[in-house]
Amino acid sequence: MSSHRESGILLPVASLPSCHEIGDFGPAAAGFIDFLRNARQRIWQILPLNPVGPDGSPYFAPSSFAGNQLLISPATMAEDGFITQAQCQASSSPVGLVDYAKAADLREPLLDSAVGQATVLGYREEIDAFIQQNSEWLSDYALFTVLKACHQNAPWTAWDRPFRLRDSRAIRDAEKRYADHIHRVSVIQWLFMKQWNQLRSRSAASGIEILGDLPIYPVHDSADVWAHPHLFELDGDGHPTAVAGVPPDYFSTTGQRWGNPLYRWDQHEEEGFRWWLSRIERALTLYDRLRIDHFRGLVAYWAIPSEEETAIQGRWVSAPGGRLIDAIRQTFPGADLIAEDLGVIDEPVRALMQRGDIPGMRVLLFAFSGGADNPHLPHNHPRSAYVYTGTHDNPPVRGWYLDDSTRQECSCLNRYLGREITSDSVSDALVRIAYSSVARHAIIPIQDLLGLGSGARINRPGTTAGNWRWRLAADWPKDEIAATLRYHSETFGRIS
Repeated sequence: MSSHRESGILLPVASLPSCHEIGDFGPAAAGFIDFLRNARQRIWQILPLNPVGPDGSPYFAPSSFAGNQLLISPATMAEDGFITQAQCQASSSPVGLVDYAKAADLREPLLDSAVGQATVLGYREEIDAFIQQNSEWLSDYALFTVLKACHQNAPWTAWDRPFRLRDSRAIRDAEKRYADHIHRVSVIQWLFMKQWNQLRSRSAASGIEILGDLPIYPVHDSADVWAHPHLFELDGDGHPTAVAGVPPDYFSTTGQRWGNPLYRWDQHEEEGFRWWLSRIERALTLYDRLRIDHFRGLVAYWAIPSEEETAIQGRWVSAPGGRLIDAIRQTFPGADLIAEDLGVIDEPVRALMQRGDIPGMRVLLFAFSGGADNPHLPHNHPRSAYVYTGTHDNPPVRGWYLDDSTRQECSCLNRYLGREITSDSVSDALVRIAYSSVARHAIIPIQDLLGLGSGARINRPGTTAGNWRWRLAADWPKDEIAATLRYHSETFGRIS
């Protein structure tokens, strides 16, 4: 765990200005690492790299282990000889909002070519080693993906009974019948890791650490739940008996009904938390630091009866977070973990963070309501904390000020700063507050460095449309922003 003062930028990979309908692991990602080095930053925080859900959410993934093939860069595939330059150029488009359907469609023929070319280029032994090393999750994910396609993309609970119940004979027959399709999925996962490892090497050489994110729950229609139904609260037909979410809060008066199946913690404990430890191990091959999303769910979680349409009728249920964190610390003693400790946080949650030596988060957009004891106000920040102007679930600062803030919050902000803030100055003001915090780690969403408004918001919790689509403009003023970051880093002792 880092003990010196440092800073970084929050920018999802999908939000990079690549020219293939979505940000990816290509030249724009490499360029962003170079920008961070030039700006004297230490951290690049991203969102989960798992495959995304139907609405583009990386928190609604069909696998907690697999990588999102939409992030595979056509430009890098061409550079490495997996496709031709002509194929890459023919699939290019102007940078706009993320279009997940188009991104998938244009990559399918390119990935077909890449899978065929991989053997020609002499990668067969490397691919076979990757498949063997990752067999614990990859074989289930590959078969799940193929069977889902065979069942017209229906959820696994609607599949033919032998596949739904994972009948051993049916599984063996499917593995033989669809061997080529399963191999294709596996090679694409290898290609995902090949490109990501190239970026990781570049970031390490530049002194940049990747801060990733671990969603607390898998989704019901996922390889995880299909392959390990005994680890989740399901009925005899495989449907959740209760689902995850949070009670009414800052984001929603009816709470948030996420719909993920809940864990059968007794089974996890009986197996020594094997599935969780495998998941952490996989995440630590992707990221240098790992934020555990909805950390409070490891202490107590909001259980919503599956028939309820909102989260209002849920109840708190205890979870064995202490024993889980002990197992993680014993297995991965050097893991650099961060807790997403936002929302309803009580003493047991704080005690678990202390037990695991896990720092939490402070968000300035939450600071200017309540009194002087608000934990998000800078004078209350713990030194170990990660301070943010906002997160991917908040509007950018300018958007908050213009569209979401209350008169009381604006008054409190002005009083705290000792001057009148305007929509033109509020982003810079909160960036400066974050950098000046006693918290050792400061993370700024790129939108706040650019002074963008609500149109640049990544996600609006509790909604299912229009999220996860914003992208950085191709001509963003990187030199100007780098100079600003260097200035703040020098001023507040965060030079990396």
